Parts: sequence; C-alpha cells; structure tokens
Amino acid sequence: MCIGGGIRIPKVQENLKAYLKNLNLSANLNGDEAFAWGASVIAANVSHYFKVKPIYTYCGYPYRIMANVMSLDHSNLSDLYDKSINIIEPLKISSRVKSIKFPYTRDFQISLYEVRKNNETFLYAQYNIYNVSEFFVIH
Repeated sequence: MCIGGGIRIPKVQENLKAYLKNLNLSANLNGDEAFAWGASVIAANVSHYFKVKPIYTYCGYPYRIMANVMSLDHSNLSDLYDKSINIIEPLKISSRVKSIKFPYTRDFQISLYEVRKNNETFLYAQYNIYNVSEFFVIH
C-alpha cells in the first residue's frame, strides 16, 4: 500500500503497474486520514476507557540485526578478535538501548547487518576504528 500523493503521479503509476504486472491501482485512500484512523484504532485498542473489538498489531522487525567486531591487525594471529553479537532478535519488540562491551584495546572493525530467513546477510554499515590503544593511554 502506498500512502500519500506520490501514487497520483502518472510515472509512479506506470512503474508500479509494470512491476505489479498491470494490477489495478487504487488512489482513493487519503493518506492523512489513514494515519489518523490507524492511530485512533491503536489508541482505543490499548486504552481502558474504550470498549472496542481487539485489533492485534505488530510492531517489530522480521529479521535478526547483528554486529560483528573484528580486529584489524592480523600480524599477531594469537591476538585476533572476531565476535558476532545479536542486537535485535527477529519478531521481538525492544525499546531499550543496547550496549556492546568487548575486551579489546586495539584497532577494530565493526559491521552492522541483518540476517534474513535464508541466512542471507545484508550489510547496513561498516566502520574501522583506529588509534584505540592511544585512546586508552590518554583516558
């Protein structure tokens, strides 16, 4: 479902019809009203002041989000560090801040990625962190 005025643009309609194999597109739902209606239904559903038929909603992410921390210095094989950490479990709602602690004081690389159902990974971001040992000397 596309919400908003973008669906009314002829080129967007043309591309969607080509992608969806000429299915009929409907542009009769007002995006502002749809969001307001959805918010009011969810609010009434969780409120104790309204009696409504329960509507079950889901607010989560379908895939596992992971972080991988790996040493950048491969000169000393006995000091290699490579650890994967679950950040978000699939289909779980998490509202708390997640912190990652690891006992490594050398330069490292951290990668954030999702793992899909077929174990295919999708990389979100990758950062190389340098001068870590100098930071610990100063602090």
